[in-house]
Order: sequence, then C-alpha cells, then structure tokens
Amino acid sequence: MTDITLERLAEIEALEQAATAAETLTVFRYEHGGGRVCVIEGDNRQLVADLYDEPNREMWVALRNAAPALLALARESLERRENPEAGSDWSFNNALHEAEKRREAKP
Repeated sequence: MTDITLERLAEIEALEQAATAAETLTVFRYEHGGGRVCVIEGDNRQLVADLYDEPNREMWVALRNAAPALLALARESLERRENPEAGSDWSFNNALHEAEKRREAKP
C-alpha cells in the first residue's frame, strides 16, 4: 500500500464534496442482501449505487456516512506528520467538527 499524499487527499476530498450528500440518500435493502442507494425527488429516483450483497451494501453505506470524518482524520494526520512541531491540540471531536463545517459550507 502506498502512503497517501496531501495532494491525493485533496483530490479525494474534492470528490467527496462533489458526491451526493449522505443525508440525502435513501437505501433500499433487499432480502437477498443487495440493495440500491438513490436520491428521491418527488416521483423520481436517481440511482447512486447498485449493490449485490449485504457486506458490500453495508460497507458502502457506512463508509459514505463516515467519509467526512475519515478524511478530516487523514488530513490532520498527514499535516501533523509533515509539521510535527505544530502542536498536538488535536482531537477526534475537532476533526469531526471540521468535517461538519466543510460539509455545511458545500454550495
């Protein structure tokens, strides 16, 4: 596995910001384990993901919901690695708060 760079992380953050917000997604879970993730607007459904088994479905949903916090943690970790003397007043809650502020600022 290759270490992620701040440049690559910025690309991933941009993708996450451009993706459909997790809060607007509806998950349809099927008995066979698969499912679909859609955005529902009135009578229209826009398919976002089509998943074929329960482990992949639940992992996709969990990671989509956790993406902002995970990216904030990754950014903080990379920035501390590149600048260790910057201090250690970091916490998981701070990372979550920063991720939430970025999500709210999304146009």
